[in-house]
Amino acid sequence: MQTILYNSTNISVSEMLRLYSLFSDGNPSACETFRLCMKPLVDELCLGCEKKVRYGDVAFQQDLFDERKIQDSNCAVVCFSGGKDSVATAMRCREMGYDVKLYHIHGINHSYPDEVDRARDIAGYLNLPLHIENVKLQGKAQWQENPVKNQMICTMALDWADLNGYGHRIAFGDFRNDHRERAIFGTNWTDTVEMWDAYSKYIRNDYPDFEVLILFDNYFQTMDVVANDRRLLEMIQGCITPMRYRDYWRSQNVAKYGADVLLPHRCGSCWKCCREYVYLVDTGVLQKNDGFYIKCLSVLRRKENEI
Repeated sequence: MQTILYNSTNISVSEMLRLYSLFSDGNPSACETFRLCMKPLVDELCLGCEKKVRYGDVAFQQDLFDERKIQDSNCAVVCFSGGKDSVATAMRCREMGYDVKLYHIHGINHSYPDEVDRARDIAGYLNLPLHIENVKLQGKAQWQENPVKNQMICTMALDWADLNGYGHRIAFGDFRNDHRERAIFGTNWTDTVEMWDAYSKYIRNDYPDFEVLILFDNYFQTMDVVANDRRLLEMIQGCITPMRYRDYWRSQNVAKYGADVLLPHRCGSCWKCCREYVYLVDTGVLQKNDGFYIKCLSVLRRKENEI
């Protein structure tokens, strides 16, 4: 069992903002600054691991390169949650001719204990190999979403890929149109193009061939990949309501609007469920329920006003 202090960090928000600013402005000293600033974060993230993830080891102990395996340059390791974006990314990677390996971390999202089951079912349906990494979180969360969460996941996937000879190409289900000006530091900062650019510059100091594949511009492009496979859609984890509340909200919506408005594993009340329903109705995949469609538009308008 790998123990990771996840949302507890010695680096303050102000330090992270300064670091982010250095990278986004293209400061030539940014890589060294990033290295120095990230060391305490890396050490804390890896505290309790039998072996530190490669992010920490390679950055500060160059002798570890002596035992590296020959790498397969045709592999793409997809960080795979089982949600629409990572599923579409895996499918697109395979279409592009890559030898796809799926990498799932189980234990980060306590609110979604069924996520690992979705990932396993979809991997089987797609006939793609899946590696499940079990982690345990400790410490108190400082943010709704850790601003370096995706980069930490990518680092663990990179370490696993390197140790198994799968190369240094990691695919993530983020979007090329996600930029810092519309991001919130403690919510979706980790998803932004600028964070990936900053991270990649740092990692390439030690892995010159490192590549992050971000294959889609936006949500609608990922939906275009998965929407026509009804069975696949029903397997996908498409809801952000914690599992302990999902059944209640689902039952409320089914009682009011009917059972045909919702795919499995959806609550029907969160903005992600509503966005999906509107898309599937507008593209003719689902029949329109006027009352539920209006409700979904109302939820999406409220979401837009929050940004």
